[in-house]
This record gives sequence, C-alpha cells and structure tokens, in this order.
Amino acid sequence: NMFQDISGQTVSIPSCWKREKSKVDDGTQTSEVLTYDTSSQSHDTSDVAIQTEPEEEKQQPNKFIVDNSAELREFLKKVEPMVSAALKRNIKSHAFDGYKVQWEEESTSVTTIHTLSYPSYAEFQCTYISWNSTGS
Repeated sequence: NMFQDISGQTVSIPSCWKREKSKVDDGTQTSEVLTYDTSSQSHDTSDVAIQTEPEEEKQQPNKFIVDNSAELREFLKKVEPMVSAALKRNIKSHAFDGYKVQWEEESTSVTTIHTLSYPSYAEFQCTYISWNSTGS
C-alpha cells in the first residue's frame, strides 16, 4: 500500500521573518498656531462717460497736414515696392470670387477722409493697407 499512517516525532522550526518589535510610548507637540482677525474696507467710486462718436454741433472739419519731410519720402520709397507687390498678388487672388457687397447697409460711423490713388493701378481695388512707425 502506497499511502499509510505513520506516526513520528514533531519538528519545530522557529520563524525568522516574524519578530517581536519593541514599542515606546511618546508624544510630540507643535508650537501654537497664531491667528489674527482683521478687517479692512475700501470704497472708491468713479463715474466715467465715454462718447465714441463726436456730437454733431462740436464736430470740426478734418485738418490735413502737408508733410513733405525727407523721412516720409524715404519711408514711402522703402514700402512702395512691397505694397505694389501685394496689390499685384491680390489682382490674381480668387479669395472673393462670388462675394457680393451689400451697399444698402450703409454705416454712418465710418467716414472716408482721404483716398489713396496711383494712376498705374486705377482699374484695381486695394482691400487693405497699414503701416506702423517701424515700417514693417
């Protein structure tokens, strides 16, 4: 018979992973947390009114300044090739094909004060122009 009851001696192996740990009762104390109750009040008021469109009775005619300075001439000489090149590119653009302008919605808040023209490009329209003090 392969399986049979055998009675033998008991073997005891002490645990090596479980050890009794020492304990110490102790305590800690932090400094008192200081808190302050304060209050402040500020009351400043200001009334401002802004008028974006000039009143009719105070409207003055536009004043144009004639500027024949060398600085302006040099600036225009420097930027004219770039502006002309942009206008020539715009001529070939199809960005606004099929776009219909609605002239009926006329704005009274926008006024044309000056029209730039260049005889060589009389048949073309400029859609946008801008410059700043650095000429970029």
